[in-house]
Amino acid sequence: VVAAGRVDSVTAQPGDVELTAQDFRFDTSSVTADAGTVAVTVTNDDATRHTFTIDELGVDLDVPPGTTQRVTFPADTGTFRFYCIPHAGNMTGELVVR
Repeated sequence: VVAAGRVDSVTAQPGDVELTAQDFRFDTSSVTADAGTVAVTVTNDDATRHTFTIDELGVDLDVPPGTTQRVTFPADTGTFRFYCIPHAGNMTGELVVR
């Protein structure tokens, strides 16, 4: 017997950076946040799994198809590249922390 796992979506909180993954692209290539604790909410409108990954900050959020997921992490001032691991050729952007 194989059980299918279901991942529930979460709701974006006030102040979250919000991104949408659709057609194997993020809806924006640059987002900004204030230094300190950064919260990012990603909605996956594709039929395949995506990630929101920032190597320098140790962020690797898994976003199953049809869900919204959220991650929080500490970040100092700087510019950081984010990408989707399986689709890094098309799905990249930058997070500017001020």
